[in-house]
Amino acid sequence: GALRHVRAACEAGDWLEAKRALKWSLRRYLRVLGQSALSANNQYSRDLYYCCRAACQAYPQIAETLVHALLIVVDASPQMGNITPARRKRGSAGEAVDAEDSMEVLTDDASSGRETVRLAARTAERLAAFCGAFC
Repeated sequence: GALRHVRAACEAGDWLEAKRALKWSLRRYLRVLGQSALSANNQYSRDLYYCCRAACQAYPQIAETLVHALLIVVDASPQMGNITPARRKRGSAGEAVDAEDSMEVLTDDASSGRETVRLAARTAERLAAFCGAFC
């Protein structure tokens, strides 16, 4: 589905299309998991914040990934610049570094298209794996 489309766009060097497709897939994962959690309490929302909040409460093992997905999706800029994980720490030179090895802070504007897609793709793959086991 969407992740195959992202891979094809990446191979073609179309980073904007890859980002658009990734945002779409992340929205879908947030809504599926959120609506599943909300329906258990006879509630409904398509609002991404409420879906993310409900999914984080229902699935704490992927809460950080869900929040990261929400941060990627709500960034309105077409380039999704400066996406960072929710938890950060400072390196020895004062620069931002990640709390987890699997997430990267984007600092190089020249490569931010490719790096942003790679970061968002990892988030989407984590949610796809969880949804595959869950749905």
